[in-house]
This record gives sequence, structure tokens and C-alpha cells, in this order.
Amino acid sequence: MKILFFISAHGRGHGGHNHSLNHISRALAEKHDISIYSIGPAETQILQRNPFFKGRIYYNGTNLLHLRRKLKGIIKDSSPDIVHCFDKKTYNVVRLFLSSRKTKIVVNKCGGQNPVRFPFVPNLILFSEENYEWFKQQKKFSSSNIKVIPNRVVPLEMDKKEKPIPEREQSFNLVRICRITKYYEKSIQDSFRLLEELNNSDTNRPVHLFLIGNIEDQELYQRILMHPYVQSGQVSFITNPEYTSEASKLLYLADAVIGTGRGLMEAASLGLPILAISSTSKLPVLLNTKGFETALKTNFSERNVFSSKLIDNNLHEIIQLINNSNTHNQYRDEARSFFDKYLNIKGVILNYTNFYYSTIFSKRRIMRDAKLILRSIKVYHARSK
Repeated sequence: MKILFFISAHGRGHGGHNHSLNHISRALAEKHDISIYSIGPAETQILQRNPFFKGRIYYNGTNLLHLRRKLKGIIKDSSPDIVHCFDKKTYNVVRLFLSSRKTKIVVNKCGGQNPVRFPFVPNLILFSEENYEWFKQQKKFSSSNIKVIPNRVVPLEMDKKEKPIPEREQSFNLVRICRITKYYEKSIQDSFRLLEELNNSDTNRPVHLFLIGNIEDQELYQRILMHPYVQSGQVSFITNPEYTSEASKLLYLADAVIGTGRGLMEAASLGLPILAISSTSKLPVLLNTKGFETALKTNFSERNVFSSKLIDNNLHEIIQLINNSNTHNQYRDEARSFFDKYLNIKGVILNYTNFYYSTIFSKRRIMRDAKLILRSIKVYHARSK
């Protein structure tokens, strides 16, 4: 089967959906003929290293004739069985130029909170149950073919020789990987609060926090630098792009990981105990099997709502994790088992192939979505400046 992928290209091309497409396309290429094109004003650094990436269509929101000519040529030359758009922005512009109403088109919504509005999509793949429940409640999508397929992560393998940052063997080390931006401020502050709680508790080792990520908000960064735990050295900042560009390589530093999204999934592939952010608690929550299943519903975001039982027992369980090696091993096993069942890229080939065979003919409905299409065009134009 010939699969033609399109993905939008804005900013640095480092977004999580770029990683997801990179891994998913490589897995599908074992059974299918894969081609990938980006559409937008920016380069996609992650996908440029993908052997199935064919190139970028430069599009700034105004050069529609150029986009039309390029798309027509690509689709004619590749004769795809499936046109697969990896976000709604590319879908909104690509479908303007599909010549055949029978062309099968698939769209991914790669996590995130439920949308306020979304264009009609005949075949939709989702990463979270949270999004699935929203779409199934909308009459607009009553005839759509919708499937949740969370599998999208390649298991990590640590290079035992490559350790650019010294390990702290005397302490229990928490790692939080995230961009230093207000979007992740709650997770950073929750991590600091946990550090405070643990250092005031009966743990048999001091607790240290590694905070790893690019600085995107200087005001927040300067404010965090003044925190007493940063000043005392109980928190280590790693912000050098040399390390943050592939921050997962630093997970050898971790005894446990405070995670969201893809970072959490990659840590689980290593069998590291995982703490997730809770929308109803001010401390990260240690995930057992039921906790993982709850967090999966929101794509491991900060919107998690955990049971009161899990939250009430949370601090005690974290202390046991630190003090008791058997408890630590138990949480390691649960993390690895959950990853293999729900997140491992190995599940992609069968799940996506079955979905492709179940696709229905594309319904264009362009006039109905005219406002949403125009909004996508405006986004391309705004982000090209």
C-alpha cells in the first residue's frame, strides 16, 4: 500500500507530532511504501533525518498557486492509496487540491486537549481516549471512522558508555524534562514542592532534581533560579542545546522521572518509575498500573484527574519507592509492562494497516468548513513572518 504523509512545518520542527510521525513512518515502512512531505515556511529537522522524507513544500499562507502545483505533481507522481495528514492544518489545505472525491484521506490528531472546533474528517486517528469521547459526542462526526491508536514510541536504549553529565550516586534522583516555559510552569513548581516534601520526610537518601530543557521564557527562568533549592544545589539545571536536543539520552541520571507526553512514554520504555502531573494535586503522582491507564486517557498531559485513593497514598508510596528496593523494582516492572502493551511502536504496523483498510471514501465538505480552512491558511501566514 502506498501511504503519502503530509505534516505542517512551523518553528523549529521539534514538536511531538514530528517525533510521532518519524517513528510511525519508519515502522510502517516495513510493510508499506512510505513518502513524507512537510508543508510550511520552516524546516522539519527531525524528519529531515527520516529516509522516507521527500522534501518540503514552501507555503506561507499566500502562495496558494505554488502549493497547488506542487501538491498536484506529488499526488500524480506517487498515486497514493492513502493521503495521511498528520495535523488539521495540512488537511485543511491539502484537501482543497485533491482532484478525486474517491481519494482516501486519513488525519491524525496528535493529543492535546479537546478542540473547540474541528473540520469534518472521514477517517480520524487519535492518541487519547479523552479526544475520542469528545469526537464521538459530536453529530458532525457521526459517520466518521474514528480509532484510538496510542502506540507511537520506539523503546529507548541507553548508551552505558556515553554519560556527559556526572551521576549523583549518593542521592535519589528525579528527572523532569520540559521546556522552560509558562506552559510547563505547574509541572516545574509541583516538582519543587515534591522535593520539599521528600526532604522533610523520612527518606534514607537525599533527593535531587534534574531539570532539563530549553529556555523559552527568560522571566520564568530567572525567577526559578532564585528558588532556595536551586540556590542550595538541590536542583540542577541542564539547558545547553547540546544536551536538550536529545534530552532522553540523559535519562541515565534518573531513579524516577516526572513526565508528561512523549518524555513520560520514553522513560517508561526504560522501566523507570514514572510520576505524572495531576490537575487536582500540587504534587506529581507516582503511577501504578491503574494510574497509567488514567493518564493514558489524557495522553499523559497535565489534565490528568487521578482517583482520591491514588492521591491520598501518593507521598507514602514515593517514600517507599526511595527507601525500598523491592518497591522500586515493582514500579519499574509496571512501567515497562504498560509501555509494551499500549505505547510500543511495534503495535503500529497492524493497527494502522487495519485502519487503512477500513477507510471510507473522502467527503470533501469544503464549503461547510470554509471558516476553519481559512483559519489554517491564516496560521500558515502568521507563522511565516
